Amino acid sequence: MLTVEPGHTKDAIKREIDAVLANVPSLRTEVGSPIGHQLSHVLSGTQAAIAINVFGDDLDTLRAIAKEVETALEDVPGARDILANREAVVESLPIRYRPEDLKRWGLRPADAAGQVEAAFNGVTVASVNEGVRRYEIIVRLHPDARKNLEDVRQFLLLGEEGAQVRLEEIADVGPENMPLGIQRENGRRKAVISLNVAEGFNIGDLVDRVEEAVTPIVQRHGYSVTYGGQFEAQQSASRAIYLMSALVAVVILVLLSSAFHSTRAAVLVMFNLPLALIGGILAIFLSESDNIFTNAAALFGIGAYHAPVISIASMVGFVT
Repeated sequence: MLTVEPGHTKDAIKREIDAVLANVPSLRTEVGSPIGHQLSHVLSGTQAAIAINVFGDDLDTLRAIAKEVETALEDVPGARDILANREAVVESLPIRYRPEDLKRWGLRPADAAGQVEAAFNGVTVASVNEGVRRYEIIVRLHPDARKNLEDVRQFLLLGEEGAQVRLEEIADVGPENMPLGIQRENGRRKAVISLNVAEGFNIGDLVDRVEEAVTPIVQRHGYSVTYGGQFEAQQSASRAIYLMSALVAVVILVLLSSAFHSTRAAVLVMFNLPLALIGGILAIFLSESDNIFTNAAALFGIGAYHAPVISIASMVGFVT
């Protein structure tokens, strides 16, 4: 975490950080503020402004979708810090017992697994007390006898009537690549792709572009997708403000009707409300546009138009 000295803007600091991190190969980054990261983590489980949750059953398919979505988002204007949270793969050593071979040697799966666990993980045989400290004595194979895969396969188990059988004769022994962790939500496996909003873009427009790019990819594989992050809080606040705006308008209409003793006159006054919003819209266009001249030209079909951000504070101003 960096502490910014006074006199520098947030966007300028982000540009400097991006310039430094761009020189580090094979590095995926997310740049934001601590409060923003905490809010995003509470809302969607990730620290980014937008979180894409892809749900499905097959882990390999989820990983493939996450990679495809990550690649597609790189071409979406306004998307930055794109990160697909694919589960890391580690090498494991599963042991799968063959029922027919176990039966031939008079072993049950639980018996064979118990002997393997005791040999390689150890069995607690006693406890020793030294003052206030307590130590457990564990017995297991010597390290030289469990160094590699072949040692595991050649491990001798005791079958019926003391018969000895090697583990590889009754079971299939790995290795196998397995995910280090599996993310779930409501009991369903998921892959998460997160991203932030680039300078000069607003989160509402970016979410629409992201949905257009991502939804067809996920649906093509027959899986489902949901979108979360900071825009959820923004949408919730927007709905609350719109509702309060409507209530305020109704209250004003009632008060005007009471003052003028005429509903017609009150409605006539309320017709001026849209005209009062023009100044606020113009102020947002001038103050929040990334480039006023570029946006003004875009209104006449010249160049690309980047919609100014209407913040919650701006919406409160409109209500006022």
